[in-house]
Amino acid sequence: MTVLASHDTLSGDIAPDYPLLLTGGVCLDDGRTIFVRTVIKTLNDKDVRHCVLLKYDGSGWQSFLINNGITSQYASNVNGWTLHSLGYNGIIHVSSQDSESEEIIDGSRFGPSKLRWMYDIKQIGGQLCAVGMSRMAYRQDSSGTWNQLGRGAEVTDLVDIEACFRSIAGFSDDHLIAVGTKGEIWQCCNGVWQQMESPTNVILHGVLCCDDGTAYACGAAGVVLRLSNNSCTVVDNDE
Repeated sequence: MTVLASHDTLSGDIAPDYPLLLTGGVCLDDGRTIFVRTVIKTLNDKDVRHCVLLKYDGSGWQSFLINNGITSQYASNVNGWTLHSLGYNGIIHVSSQDSESEEIIDGSRFGPSKLRWMYDIKQIGGQLCAVGMSRMAYRQDSSGTWNQLGRGAEVTDLVDIEACFRSIAGFSDDHLIAVGTKGEIWQCCNGVWQQMESPTNVILHGVLCCDDGTAYACGAAGVVLRLSNNSCTVVDNDE
């Protein structure tokens, strides 16, 4: 697959016409606009952090170059469309129809670094939330500032150095669920994180909360979990 539009309308650079690897995507709720996240294979093989973003709105394709490794994105209909692209290093690239800007989640020693990647960004209860390595969790307040989200999940022992939140979801802004390495499932109620019992020890990559109060998580080896009434069971999927 090659870049379908050569001019990068955000940065002014020309997006190379190289083979791309698809890494993810998001869509607006307008029923026609999608954003496909890709990397250029040759640059990816050299560990050059970048993202070529392809946007399609029913009328044609556009491409945008982001000079950072992007792990997750959230799209909204604000100002026509606004896309938050989460960098592994905690830098968020905010793109819209008319502008682009950057936000930094946390530059302290407890925040994102070369050893502490950020992995997921979602809007929960009207506010953006982001999670990553060392069970880092952040939420953006009304002023645009990113603050630590909840207490109790912090890594305090080197034994847990690889502990991670890979995905976050929520029923409301004060009832969140995050999943990650070694099958870990954590629940945050009113600002306090507590670990739930998990029936698996494989890494969990995604979690989704449904309107009926049930949450689902998925991970390695085809594992699918159902979380309901503070308990977790494996969903038999014959895989």
